[in-house]
Amino acid sequence: MGETKSRKNALPNDCWNRIGVFGSNDCPELERHAHCRNCGVYTAAGRALFDRPPPEGFVEEWTTLLSHAKETAPSVLYSVLVFRVGTEWYALKTGCLQEVLTVRPIQYVPGRSDARFLGLVNVHGELAPCISAAEILGVGLGRPEALAVRRRMLVAGYGARDRFVLECDEIHGVRAIGADQVGGAPASVEQSEKTYVSHVLTVDEKHAGLLDEDRLCRKMQEYLERSGRT
Repeated sequence: MGETKSRKNALPNDCWNRIGVFGSNDCPELERHAHCRNCGVYTAAGRALFDRPPPEGFVEEWTTLLSHAKETAPSVLYSVLVFRVGTEWYALKTGCLQEVLTVRPIQYVPGRSDARFLGLVNVHGELAPCISAAEILGVGLGRPEALAVRRRMLVAGYGARDRFVLECDEIHGVRAIGADQVGGAPASVEQSEKTYVSHVLTVDEKHAGLLDEDRLCRKMQEYLERSGRT
């Protein structure tokens, strides 16, 4: 019965199913065309499918669908890593972020390590300067008990030679940022971190200061060069 139904719906001259590549392969034209899709009969049959009258209600259905305004997805400006230092949330564009590490030993450098330059960290066999994010961002060290401390190290910079490591207290994750999530920097942020924070992002009900990655990298290199630590 299935075969009868199939034959009923088949095209009148579906020779490809009978003597062509999908059938017995007895068609004499196969020697010349190698495959039915190269034959004019097969091509003409395909065109005939598009010439068929549409089924009942087809035009009306598509007219209704196309008449509705298209829902446009919010455009993504960039992606960021959201992290916490002390009680403050920050965001760093992933283009400047090289990787996130679990906490590793910091090698103290006699006569050079201080509150800002903590020392050197081994990153895949190479030593990178470790900078205190709390110091450069002006964040107080108070950590309420409600905030769990899950320290991580962020490797930032645009290459192996200029990279540096930042300590943070918690990683929230990588998020895509749309235009509706970007706001201006409030006065409180401008006063304390105006050197590095360019905007404030709203991410998962959190307000995170977006770090200006170019300025941050440049300032870190200038600081390390002046201190003789590079």
